[in-house]
Amino acid sequence: MKKIILVVTVFILFVVLFFGRVQIKEYITNVFKPVLPEPIVYQKEETEKPANVEIKEPEKAVVKEEIKSEPKTEEVIREINLAVPFTSQAPFANWDEFHEDACEEASVLMMDAFFDGRKLEAGSVDEELRKIADWELNKFGYFKDTTAEETAEILRGFYGHGRVDVKYDITEEDIRAVLIQKLPVIVPSFGRALGNPNFSGAGPLYHMLVVRGITKDGLFITNDPGTRNGEAYLYKASVLMNAVHDWNGGDVQNGRRAMIVVYP
Repeated sequence: MKKIILVVTVFILFVVLFFGRVQIKEYITNVFKPVLPEPIVYQKEETEKPANVEIKEPEKAVVKEEIKSEPKTEEVIREINLAVPFTSQAPFANWDEFHEDACEEASVLMMDAFFDGRKLEAGSVDEELRKIADWELNKFGYFKDTTAEETAEILRGFYGHGRVDVKYDITEEDIRAVLIQKLPVIVPSFGRALGNPNFSGAGPLYHMLVVRGITKDGLFITNDPGTRNGEAYLYKASVLMNAVHDWNGGDVQNGRRAMIVVYP
């Protein structure tokens, strides 16, 4: 009798672990995930003068002793987390042929939503991804595997951003320098070098994602659209930089390191 109870107990435990493995994995990941810096929402600069403001003549200047502000500490400038809205490239978990190749579209959508201050909902996201792809088909003749420059053109032509730069042969410090300006970046990558356990199989040959921050321990905070668990996903700097490569005609591993920067 005891053996039967033991066998039944082991069987039940096996079933629970097997069917709940994803939830268990996510729970363990969240428990050991480092505490991230508080997300920073993009603030548009106000350039217009407020209306009906009385302008007074300046009073006689009083000479005061100059007070020098304290320089920012290394801790302040060493970590940042931008509140870039997240979406998977398959918002309804429908990984069909279109959504398998929609990482570029999802990345530019997240980037635009950050500057626009809008939230992302699955229904409107899926519709917008298809509109972007239609624009690409009209512009390039295809939407799959767009280069860094072609992806930047989506931000210029489809979303109307005035200045979108593509920087090549970048280093880890180049990405940090942009993030500290409170600007996220998009990076193209050899997806299989990212080693993301949430990817199916070996992972995508070519992949794009948004880098939204960096932790005080030097981990890059990303929005990786290639998985539903990609919001604020952490990559070691060495792993991400090893993976960052442009399309390069399909020879992604030998593509130039590149990043896309939108300047508001």
